[in-house]
Amino acid sequence: MFLDSKKVSGKNLTYTDELIADATSKKLWETRAWKKILFIPDRFLSLNQKSLISEKSFFLSVDGKNNPEHELIASLNSFQESIPINPPKDYMHPQCKHPARFYWLVNELKIDDKKFVFQKCPELHKFIDYLDYEGVSLVFSNYIADGPGSLFGHTFLRLHRNTNNSSESAILDDIANFSAFVPAIKGLLYPIKGLAGGYQGRFSVMPYYQKIQEYNNYESRDLWEYKLNLTKNEIRMLELVLWEMGSTYIDYYYLDDNCSYVMLALLEAAKPDLYLTGKTLIYAIPSDTIRIVTKTPNFVTNITYRPSVLSRYLNRMAVLSKNENNFVEQVLSNYDSLSSLDFKNCDKFCKARVIDASLEYIDYKEKLVGSNEPIIYQNLRNKLLIARANDAVKSEPLKNDPQSSPPHLGHDSGLLSLNLGSSFSGDVFSDIRFRPALHDIEANENGYSNGLGVGFLDTILRADYKNSLIYLKNFHLLEITSLPEQVPNIDFLAWHFDTGYEYGFGYGDAASQGREYLKLGIGSALFGFQNQFLLFSIVEADVGYSKDFGAHIGPTVLLGAMAKLSHSCKIVAKSELSKRFNKDRNIDAMENSLNLSYFMVQNFETQLSLTNKEGVSEVSLGLRIYF
Repeated sequence: MFLDSKKVSGKNLTYTDELIADATSKKLWETRAWKKILFIPDRFLSLNQKSLISEKSFFLSVDGKNNPEHELIASLNSFQESIPINPPKDYMHPQCKHPARFYWLVNELKIDDKKFVFQKCPELHKFIDYLDYEGVSLVFSNYIADGPGSLFGHTFLRLHRNTNNSSESAILDDIANFSAFVPAIKGLLYPIKGLAGGYQGRFSVMPYYQKIQEYNNYESRDLWEYKLNLTKNEIRMLELVLWEMGSTYIDYYYLDDNCSYVMLALLEAAKPDLYLTGKTLIYAIPSDTIRIVTKTPNFVTNITYRPSVLSRYLNRMAVLSKNENNFVEQVLSNYDSLSSLDFKNCDKFCKARVIDASLEYIDYKEKLVGSNEPIIYQNLRNKLLIARANDAVKSEPLKNDPQSSPPHLGHDSGLLSLNLGSSFSGDVFSDIRFRPALHDIEANENGYSNGLGVGFLDTILRADYKNSLIYLKNFHLLEITSLPEQVPNIDFLAWHFDTGYEYGFGYGDAASQGREYLKLGIGSALFGFQNQFLLFSIVEADVGYSKDFGAHIGPTVLLGAMAKLSHSCKIVAKSELSKRFNKDRNIDAMENSLNLSYFMVQNFETQLSLTNKEGVSEVSLGLRIYF
């Protein structure tokens, strides 16, 4: 039925007919490789064979998105089409437009070039000759709390032009990135469109140094590179797939069909014996996809850390003596009078270390990327560079101690926990908690940014056995806690954002009422004992609404302390004091908690909790399972 719909020569029709018969006898459309070229992922608990590609022109059969058999036969027919006498300006022969599937079929069916016309594809060959990569790394850019797009991290592929994984080769390498194309003016519907697939996601290939500038130097995010075990043929297939993807798009969904999930689908297309996409659940978090890749046997051959400008500054400050630290502080506070500083007891090597650290500080503060010029520290930077050149001292090799933890060491992003407890008056309860993402400060910080907590759709249901009730105790639509570590000469604010629902929000009748709320506050955090101990305080504005109490507003003071007692044990104490006003009356609230966590293995923790909320004390013991 497909052959009759095409105008082909009798010679090609005969040979194409043979190829289709051969493909049919082998049922090539059922092979994993063919489905992966079409970007058909392995969905968790789903047998639906549906391609991720959203653009109809990607498919050569009208139902190719859902039918790999029809798409294969339609592809074979289209590959032997003649070039139109007067082709449109943007015409590209199917062999040239879809080289990944074409060359895969050539190999599988051993297509005879004496019986089949192989088209010339100069643009494709120029593209492939330019790429000609020798290696591939999966790169994770670290979490930061500056915006929704960076809260969960990001992944992309580094495409190596040689087998040397050194930092010097980075300037020659490219990256393959998949991201949503969002208009400059996002509008109020931006988050909804991001969740509902309202933006087109597209692949792009660009120089790696641009991403280094963006992530390492502008956003100050550490990069973790995972070198992948791919053969030259598999890398060539990846290049061909990137060519095919260049003219099409995938509906971008912030939670599932996102940058990280599509990157797994791309790797499966290049190496079909990988099983990656099926290991995600209903959503894909970048750090989860890193763990999926690292847990694949013999697939990751090397892990490389690329520090951000802030991490480089910390590493330079870490090797300075107390005297040299004081010099850096003097240089940065007297930046108009560098020449007047007395570098007493500081030889030219000491001076070089001081200047190198000061320059890293300026690069961080001024976000110097590309051709950006410093504004505040322009004169000082020029003077430092001149002084550094005059001394002609070679910098000592920078010891790049990671300032962040590699994501593959962290727990999985989903959380399911069960706590069994009792009030001091003997009322027994159990709390069931579900949180799709990501991390809280009570959990093991391995693989995550220390002092950063992100909770998304965090839900706690309580079963009250005395009153035979099950009710919603807490729902955090989004909660972010940022408690940054101290950095010499740089002040960071601690902050907290939380919006959702809570049952019981004050003394008296408010203890048995629910409310919706939004909190936003700033404060400070103080780390000590090599970041094993933390004190923090945050003052928040609290806005809420309760059906019985009405709209209300007031301040909340959040005080806390954290101590890491050992590699597998942490204790966190928090106290929250609130006063809420509305037009009729005021309500006071107070909640204190003490949590002792024990980290058994990567995805299992136990937690002993003692809380006192509005004078009612409870104790509970829980098991936390990450998935």
